[in-house]
Amino acid sequence: MRLALVSIMFFFALFSPVFAGAGTEGGAEQNSPEKIFKRIEDLTTEFYPRAKIKRKSNSMHIEFKTRPFAVPATGAVEPGPEWGGILVDLELIEGPYKGKDAVPKKFNEYSFYHVVLMAPYSRTHDCHLLIRVAYPFDRAAEYVKQLGEIVNDLDSCL
Repeated sequence: MRLALVSIMFFFALFSPVFAGAGTEGGAEQNSPEKIFKRIEDLTTEFYPRAKIKRKSNSMHIEFKTRPFAVPATGAVEPGPEWGGILVDLELIEGPYKGKDAVPKKFNEYSFYHVVLMAPYSRTHDCHLLIRVAYPFDRAAEYVKQLGEIVNDLDSCL
């Protein structure tokens, strides 16, 4: 009896609309950053083979050779890249960018590294990719340039 009940429950769960993909509105897919995150991960491993890359559903964190730095303009302590390092945070967010800073923007209040904020918007998918890149003065300009080319092609990557 118990086995029959479990079998019936399994059958209905397996063929329910939620598992069949009909749970989304009109069968449309939600925006998935999988393709663009894969391209960014490939670029990162090309430039920084030992970088730590952590991915969640709509966000990605990349770091290599980072440590806490005191930010002179604010007095706050936050992680930043050492010479030869990189620190990148990305998040796919629904709707247009509504932050206080105009983007793209390069911040000047950091003494030991550059910080660039980008938020390319996809009208087709009504979402933007918020990106904060921190890189030292010694290198990474080519990495940031290629990263910008990838994220500015947001429409074709979603």
